[in-house]
Amino acid sequence: MLWLPAILVAIWVLERISAENATKPEGHIKAVFRHALFATMGYVAKADGRVSVGEVRFVTQLMDEMELNSEQRKLAQNLFREGKTPDFRLDDALQRLSLTCPPEMLQVFVLFLMWLVYADGLGSNIKRRVVWDIASEVGVSREQLDEIEAVIRSKTEGASSSSSEGASSSSSLEDAYKVLKVSPGASDAEIKRAYRNRVKDFHPDGLPPELSEEILRFAEERMKEITLAYERIRQARNL
Repeated sequence: MLWLPAILVAIWVLERISAENATKPEGHIKAVFRHALFATMGYVAKADGRVSVGEVRFVTQLMDEMELNSEQRKLAQNLFREGKTPDFRLDDALQRLSLTCPPEMLQVFVLFLMWLVYADGLGSNIKRRVVWDIASEVGVSREQLDEIEAVIRSKTEGASSSSSEGASSSSSLEDAYKVLKVSPGASDAEIKRAYRNRVKDFHPDGLPPELSEEILRFAEERMKEITLAYERIRQARNL
């Protein structure tokens, strides 16, 4: 299932950048972002030689949530097909994206790519490695990528009823540490401190009042994930 708050954040970032950087018109930034996103999605989807039904469904839902008009939708479909071809120039697309978009938008770009990898519920290792390489090219750190993947995996596992109880529990705990940005070897005090720091980033009381309702909902979603991660670790450690 598509993670709606992530799309809302992407749209919000686009709007914010247009207001902050008058030298790069809003329409230009959005066009560059969409061009790179849908073409690169085609590239990632084809990385293991097979584009799945779930991946096509994800891309279609993304177009719906971005509210693309008929012309933009047709272009996005053509870009996705172009990305699947052997002649697609990934380096050129990523370079243009990096020169046009700010770091926040690049993180959302990578988030969409990684969500595509998990569109069928179980991430392809080949496609994951491709996204790792792309993240490195656009300046998204491995730490940021681990957090992105941890969030996606926790949601995917939460929606899946077919995985085994033991494997799900182990992976869930591993992801919980990533959400709090600590290692499994961290002390109890470090865990508590990390939790407090993460709460500060997303607690509604600490956010600017001018943020839109959609962004506040996103912050609330992140707070739930952080709290759930902390509770998982607490239970595992008997804190």
